[in-house]
This record gives sequence, C-alpha cells and structure tokens, in this order.
Amino acid sequence: MSENKVTAGYAVGNVLSSVAIVLVNKKVFAAGFHFPFSLSFFHFCFTIVFYRLLLACGLFERPAMPMTEFQKFKVAAAGVASIGFMNVSLSLNSVGFYQVTKLTIVPVTLVINYVCYDVSTTTKV
Repeated sequence: MSENKVTAGYAVGNVLSSVAIVLVNKKVFAAGFHFPFSLSFFHFCFTIVFYRLLLACGLFERPAMPMTEFQKFKVAAAGVASIGFMNVSLSLNSVGFYQVTKLTIVPVTLVINYVCYDVSTTTKV
C-alpha cells in the first residue's frame, strides 16, 4: 500500500475517533455526569495504558524529546488544561457550538501571534 493511502487512513481514523469521543462525551454529560475534568483524567489514563501496550508490542517508539523536564511539564500542563476546558465547553454547550469554537482556536491563535508578537506562520502549517 502506498504511503499516501496509509497517511490518508490515519487521518480518516483520527477524525472518526475524535468525532466518536466528542459524541460519547456529550452522551455522558447528558446522562448526568457533570465532572469534565474527571472525564479528561479517565481519557488520559486510558491513553497512557494504550501507549504502554503499543510500546510493549513494538508498535510504538517513544520519541526523543530535546526538552528539559520543566519544558515537558509546561507542555503537558497546557495539553491537560486545553482538553479539560474543551470538555467543560462540551458539557455546557451543544456539539455544534463546541466544534465551531474548537475550530476557531487555531486561526485566532495565529492572529494573536501575528498582531501581538509579530510571529508569522508559513502556509504549510
């Protein structure tokens, strides 16, 4: 199979799994579970177990990160906060509004970087 087809398959799988997770999370919140950060914690626990399983099977290789421990902590904290607050948004809003706000985060971030910090991003991104 060509590399492009494999890449396309991964992209489609990523989108499908992301949509499924959002819809299941919304069902969980609608059923009365009102703890978005706890739900995020469960997701992260599952992710850790899943990657450890892939690592043990030889299907995943831990990437080398040329970062200090403090830099890794800052990136992890930002990721946890981002996903946690996205789940808070999902628990309070409709799936449609959640998706629109999620999709606008990247362009707004790029505009803020350009206007406030004079940092531009290539069109390849």
